[in-house]
Amino acid sequence: MDDLTREHVRYLERRLARCWERPDLHRYQIAAYQHLLLLARRAKDWREYDRALERSGGLFSLVQAEHIDRHDNARRRARALQDDVAFDHARRAGEAAAEGTDMETLRRRGTEVEAVAEREREGAAAAREAVGDLLAAIVGFACERRPELRVEHAARVRRIWARITGLDPACTWEKLASYPPYRQRIPFDLPRIAQMRDLFVQAVS
Repeated sequence: MDDLTREHVRYLERRLARCWERPDLHRYQIAAYQHLLLLARRAKDWREYDRALERSGGLFSLVQAEHIDRHDNARRRARALQDDVAFDHARRAGEAAAEGTDMETLRRRGTEVEAVAEREREGAAAAREAVGDLLAAIVGFACERRPELRVEHAARVRRIWARITGLDPACTWEKLASYPPYRQRIPFDLPRIAQMRDLFVQAVS
């Protein structure tokens, strides 16, 4: 083994050691570095290593592994936070990275998934913001005693609810009160949320 290849082996070993410090976060990168180390250690010089690397797809496998690990970690974080939108985005991004066959397809598929995810994130953020508007409208409905204005407040509750369900078709009051990204917007305890639900039902019925 020549000096250049030997130095490269040491570099790969250092990178692999860093990955082993948190194997749960670097599962695919560990496999990629192990493969590169196997090629480098078998080579008698840099030229032979370079040929072996070219036959095996170059450094693409390492770049791909970094992408898959990143999205896999993002998926686990989203699951822990019970964030369905972020989880679905990370899952699709990870699948796109795994399907990549070269740098061009990896970049193109990643861009496509990110464009869809950006629209979904904007919709999810708008739905979360509308939760506060809905609560304010319900309180307004509850406090108003004049029949004609109470009708207007009820109409506002229905409009905001239509906005939320337009952004999140799976949304129900039960989801609103329990799904963490929504629940974080509700500054009430469970008994008060139950009262709000009764008022909500009155307003939309």
